[in-house]
Amino acid sequence: MTGLRTTVLLLGLLAPLSHGELSQSNHLSVLAGSVFSIDDYGAVATENSVEAATANAAALTAALEVAHSAGRGSVLVPSGSVYYTLPFSGSSHVGVSLIVDGVVKACNSNDCQDAWPCTKESHFDYLFEWDNGTDLTLAGHGTIDGQGYKWWWQFLLNKIPGDRKRPGLVYMTSGTGLNVANITLRNSPIMHMHFDNITDDEDPPFMQLAPSELAGIQKWAEEETAAGAIPMLPFNTDGIDPGVGAKDVFIKNLTAENFDDVIAVKPCNGDCAGMSMLCTENIVVENSKIFLGVGLSIGSVNPKDPTNCIKDIVFQGASFKYPFKAVYVKTNSGDTGDGIIQNITYADMTIEDPILWPIYIGPQQQKEPNGIGDGFWPETQPLITISDIFLRNITSTGGFLPHAGILRCNASNPCTNIVIEDVSVESRYSNDGLQLDYVCESMQGTVTKASYPLPDEGSDGLCSFEQI
Repeated sequence: MTGLRTTVLLLGLLAPLSHGELSQSNHLSVLAGSVFSIDDYGAVATENSVEAATANAAALTAALEVAHSAGRGSVLVPSGSVYYTLPFSGSSHVGVSLIVDGVVKACNSNDCQDAWPCTKESHFDYLFEWDNGTDLTLAGHGTIDGQGYKWWWQFLLNKIPGDRKRPGLVYMTSGTGLNVANITLRNSPIMHMHFDNITDDEDPPFMQLAPSELAGIQKWAEEETAAGAIPMLPFNTDGIDPGVGAKDVFIKNLTAENFDDVIAVKPCNGDCAGMSMLCTENIVVENSKIFLGVGLSIGSVNPKDPTNCIKDIVFQGASFKYPFKAVYVKTNSGDTGDGIIQNITYADMTIEDPILWPIYIGPQQQKEPNGIGDGFWPETQPLITISDIFLRNITSTGGFLPHAGILRCNASNPCTNIVIEDVSVESRYSNDGLQLDYVCESMQGTVTKASYPLPDEGSDGLCSFEQI
């Protein structure tokens, strides 16, 4: 019996197809310039102690600075070695690559947790943070492991020191151009990768995020297995969270296994006063293979002033096995400001044996051990305008619940132009004659006659779908 594991292997692309995939030859070409091994900057392999973790954080940070000063240099974490570390970071780098061919692990001793920095009082620092950079690459065929088991238990028991947010694994913010390929991220204490205010000024935009395995199955972590630890749910361990101001993003070829959002496209969730970009937009996710997970998600979106915004997002070509949800568009509570969710497409998807609903559009379902969240069946949100949601060529079979999906908006601000085109949902009870339906409130749109089931007028009498 051991702790649960999350794994995120980044291998697809966050960039236009015309730029090609970041292959093994690309990886080798990254290393063709100046290469700086962390071993040459005082890194200590194998030792899981606060002293070694401090030395390794310093080595990683120093090597990144030297690679920047050298001009488009690469930092190498050598294969065959494991380096335990405290948080490390880089800022204002240009053309720098961090190539992880070995294993980087968050130090998880009690001394390391006590020494974990909190640059922001409310949040433990990410294991790796890169900000204000240009043309950055995170690649390699190794692993960054957050060793989150202890953090998950502390969250469940409300014993996170200082009641702070747990540390994430990788955070990239306020930059231009980001390339991620072939790297494995796993066991994060909270979300695995988050980036915001990252875009590109090239035409076409050039931004790559290449996950081959994203998010990560909660398997038994090897070290906890050896110690006979009790299994633990890894709360909030999203795979990739493109946040406020992220735009022109292409994510391709994901294989995802986790217990939370596989990808969660997010708006501003904090204090965004004075930020120049409040829309998260123009993101394409293609060819995903997902086991478990809580879906390819929009949000949650809560009202803000200025307006919170997510628009022009495409999820295309995905297969799901035992997802909690697959299509997931979620609002959140709040009574000041407003928000927009607009022009979202889910297309060409197969969903097998969904545990909850394969399709969910409505208020976020959440209630965490610390009391955060509005519960299992929260009130709909009148301040978020949802329009132009396209569900096309989606097949779901073997579901455990007697509903095809949840479609819930607010009577004072109904969802409009919800297009259901060739969407077929069957449950494991369909052969017993059970007729599926949607739980529908305040939705307007169109549905093709080939879809099954067809939404009716709903529990509030305000669902209206024209059959075409």
